[in-house]
Amino acid sequence: MKKTFLLILTIILTLGTVFSLSACKKKTKQNEVDISKNVSYAETHRYVGENEDFKVAVTSGVREKLFIADGKATDVQNFTEITLIPLKANLQNKTYTFVLNYEGGSVEGELKRDVVTHNFTAVIDAESFKDTIKSIVIKYDKVESEIPLENALNGKIDYCKVLDIAKTALKDEIGANTTDGIFNREIMVKLVRDRRAPDSPYYWYISFIAGDNGYWALLINPETGDVVSKKN
Repeated sequence: MKKTFLLILTIILTLGTVFSLSACKKKTKQNEVDISKNVSYAETHRYVGENEDFKVAVTSGVREKLFIADGKATDVQNFTEITLIPLKANLQNKTYTFVLNYEGGSVEGELKRDVVTHNFTAVIDAESFKDTIKSIVIKYDKVESEIPLENALNGKIDYCKVLDIAKTALKDEIGANTTDGIFNREIMVKLVRDRRAPDSPYYWYISFIAGDNGYWALLINPETGDVVSKKN
């Protein structure tokens, strides 16, 4: 289990990204800490697809406008980001546009190269249709390639449930890091898998980050809710 955790954690650090944030705002008991206020990044939707030329992911959620690992969640906003990964060397330096199809409509735009990952990305406003995304058309040169998209979270627990599981699994740690009802760590929740093994299962990864970059983390089975591995 420890090897599995370290493998996926390494992938996350190498990479450097079905409900809104308000869906986790449930009434807390007296003297109970509401850790949802500390979420600085959480994925709520993930659509994925691929063909022989590209892999595509469309991810929605909430994140800080400018992420700083300072133990605080500040200026958290909704986001949807498209990530395109060319799978062939001759496709690495093309200029790409897209048409994202959803139930009842579509949105289009340009994909820009990410300076860190060298993938191609675009940020769009998808709040009104993020539950009904169907496919994406990738355009370059005179080619149009349509890729069906599947909901990677279908049949899996949502990130609000992940917060509940983590709150129980890290109860003592959370209590020890709470002063006057204020929890002093920020929280990141993302869906991860081993990219070197395309058929590997997804896990929920949740980390609690301190201002000094120290952290606790859990890997959680997204179908059963079981904690697969724990670092604290």
